[in-house]
Amino acid sequence: MSDPISLLLIDDHPLIRKGIIQLLDLHQGISLAGEADGGADGIKLIEQKQPDLVLLDLNMRDMDGLTTLKKIKKRWPAIKVVVLTVSDNPQNIFDAFKQQADGYLLKNTDPEKIIDHLLEVMKGNEVMSPEVSKILTNAPPQQNSGSRLNLTNREEEVLRLIADGLSNQDIGDRLGISVWTAKVHAKHILKKMGLSSRNELIVWAIREGFTSAN
Repeated sequence: MSDPISLLLIDDHPLIRKGIIQLLDLHQGISLAGEADGGADGIKLIEQKQPDLVLLDLNMRDMDGLTTLKKIKKRWPAIKVVVLTVSDNPQNIFDAFKQQADGYLLKNTDPEKIIDHLLEVMKGNEVMSPEVSKILTNAPPQQNSGSRLNLTNREEEVLRLIADGLSNQDIGDRLGISVWTAKVHAKHILKKMGLSSRNELIVWAIREGFTSAN
């Protein structure tokens, strides 16, 4: 039996922390590594506990979530970070993914679905609430986001599957190519789009309607 995923919770609302902790107690696959009521204390705890995953609020008093996210990803890029917030502000969503958030969930998400999302993130997939996906889809195109006209047909196929949330392994299986080839295509697409992370690419693709359904 594999070890449970270790999660560190950073949120300045005691009731939210209590609710998440009670939720985790019901699932053996994720264990609580620690909790903090602000970004500064959260960073210290991460250094001590080295969790697999961080669940992070955006609006906090001592250090806002975006600053905390940036610090986490700079020092510990392998740690997964999922934003859990009340904010559906499009700029917050774009900024979070720009800082390489692995997911963006709203606090009205069904508790059981939160667990499902966290498990998906640990499989290497990006997650977001349906409302967040809708906001991205309806947002106006970003300036200087690149042009899809420079993509090859295969790169377009890969981009649509990335936008659908598929991992490189899943993309390889779907297209009949190796996972290594799927990674190479993803890197080429990022370079052509002028973007720095897979999460930014997903956000861009959703905004542009660049999914397999379109």
